Amino acid sequence: QYSHIAFWDDDIETDTRTINRLFSVCQNLDLVLAQPGLSADSVCFWKDLLKSVAGSMFHRTKTVEIMCPVLRGDFFGEMWSHFRGLNVGWGFDTIHWIKLMHDRGHVADGKVGVVDFATVGHTRALGSGEFYKNGAARTGQAEIRKWQLHHRAETKGFGNLERNPIFQNPMTALTDAKGNLMSIPIPTHP
Repeated sequence: QYSHIAFWDDDIETDTRTINRLFSVCQNLDLVLAQPGLSADSVCFWKDLLKSVAGSMFHRTKTVEIMCPVLRGDFFGEMWSHFRGLNVGWGFDTIHWIKLMHDRGHVADGKVGVVDFATVGHTRALGSGEFYKNGAARTGQAEIRKWQLHHRAETKGFGNLERNPIFQNPMTALTDAKGNLMSIPIPTHP
């Protein structure tokens, strides 16, 4: 029913215009996996990769961060079974999505990346949200163990992750042979 579906952390600052712009770019470029660019003041571990690039509509990456992904409808349908029953998404961004996007040629086709034309803010540092404050005490180690078992089963057959080149430097922007960022500039109108 929907071309793209987003599910975000509760500490993403945005507005309706930005969300509409994000979905428009995702639909027009037929992106399989994307996320909005991050503002300069955002708190994020992968900030160099995910921050908005001035003058760019979209820049290519191997994956996006789990904090605010946008999945094409068919990919979301496929991933839904992986998400069900889990309260955390750790590892989907740096392992599952990289493997799936690489194997299907979506990284090479430019269908994965950051929509710079739609910038949001990420307001809290990793480990400071309610899940970390209260969730660990409420769910205990059982939730962490459930995720680890699920993760282990899902990554079986990926080979040695440390030696597999597609998993090296997962959160890096893609560049051409000259080292230029692989991006789509914002169109200018006369």
